Amino acid sequence: MMITEEGSFTFAQLCDPQLGMGGYEDDKARFAQAVSQINELKPNFALVCGDLVDRPDDQSYGDIMELMKGLDIPCYWVPGNHDLLFEPYDHELGISQKESLRRYREALGDDYFSFSHQRVRFVCVNTQLWFSPVADESEKQDRWLRSVFKDARENEENIYVVGHHPLFLVDPDEEDGYYNIPTAKRTELLKLFSTHEVRAFLSGHTHRPILNTHGSMELVAGEPTSVAFRGQLGFRLWEVSAMGQSVNNLVPLDHKKENSRRETPKGVGSVERRER
Repeated sequence: MMITEEGSFTFAQLCDPQLGMGGYEDDKARFAQAVSQINELKPNFALVCGDLVDRPDDQSYGDIMELMKGLDIPCYWVPGNHDLLFEPYDHELGISQKESLRRYREALGDDYFSFSHQRVRFVCVNTQLWFSPVADESEKQDRWLRSVFKDARENEENIYVVGHHPLFLVDPDEEDGYYNIPTAKRTELLKLFSTHEVRAFLSGHTHRPILNTHGSMELVAGEPTSVAFRGQLGFRLWEVSAMGQSVNNLVPLDHKKENSRRETPKGVGSVERRER
């Protein structure tokens, strides 16, 4: 069920294109199919919740950028662990965390930023800086986050946070693991989000849908477009009311169309380069 209220808007939540995880050309075709379906639905913009690629290099960065340019609407994205190759991959490849950040920012833009749409502030974060802290960089993002929250509240904007790692999978007090934010940081963030009345936290990373609530905040880890560990491939279509309330639903990939699609769709949309 969707909202039909005047002043509402829609956006698409895509997760884990991860070019190269399920076969490089197949992953490109699946993401291209998602782009085609989103263009048909005509939401106001799209958000990609990280893991754009499986292993970051010039080719995969270039290919995902070309695919996102196929959207007829603005597109915003955040990094995932595979885009940055933090632990354990940095040791394996001999790339420091700071060098990985530098390469990502040079190729794909800011790793955290915010933008506003119709009285909603979308706060896009680098959750890898919470999962695997980097000296100075993690603290810098946290200071920025508090400043953006304060500004949004002063401007009477509802707040949606967009990242890659879920805060938790089942319970806020669950043990630390690969798929959640470590306990101490998770507790700190949940308190901060509650103080600033964050409406929703969007993420990916799990390759299966995980839907939770915490107080009045909705937490949605969406379906992937690359490889699903459980459930379907697809993306989420959100509708947000003028008051900041929302509903979201899965839009499955149309596999019949996907199987015949091997070319990147050529759209006229804008891939947004973000500034903090």
